[in-house]
Amino acid sequence: MSKKKRGGLVKFQAEDEESLFLASMADVSRLSQKEEPVQVRKKPRGLKAKTTSREPGSPEPEKKEWGPLSTIQYGKPGVSRKLLKRLKRGQLDVEDSLDLHGMRWNEAQQEILSFLEEWSVRDACVLIVHGKGHGATVGRTPIKSNLYNLLPTLPCVLAASTALPQDGGLGAVYILTSSEKDN
Repeated sequence: MSKKKRGGLVKFQAEDEESLFLASMADVSRLSQKEEPVQVRKKPRGLKAKTTSREPGSPEPEKKEWGPLSTIQYGKPGVSRKLLKRLKRGQLDVEDSLDLHGMRWNEAQQEILSFLEEWSVRDACVLIVHGKGHGATVGRTPIKSNLYNLLPTLPCVLAASTALPQDGGLGAVYILTSSEKDN
């Protein structure tokens, strides 16, 4: 290998880098590509956010504005701390996921409600990837904010926690669902 020393840094010539790369990649084989069928989600059949009766003229419940670095850890009363800790650590098997990238809130909300309705018939851990909000206005993450405000109002959502980095980190949330009749 020929080296050039410039300003205290050692640089390899391009042909040496290429041969080194090819040698290191010699035993690598191509992964087989399996195409998964595209799932078409139906419109929700009745899963709606809880509405509380308010006095006429009383202010609407305050919605929190969640920023790009905000995390969530939510659990309904009765959910054990141990289960919340396992959810936060990503120790529960994720059974399904929903990716909201490229959607506006109205479309995303319909997808979320439909997705969670499918999983409201049994206990499960699911993942919703909402994105980190890089395409949004600086400091605002409308999908994340609206999703985080919506989750506590849904009867089938027992708990929610920001995902681990390998599952989307600040751009995703684990959700623990339960049958609505159990709540």
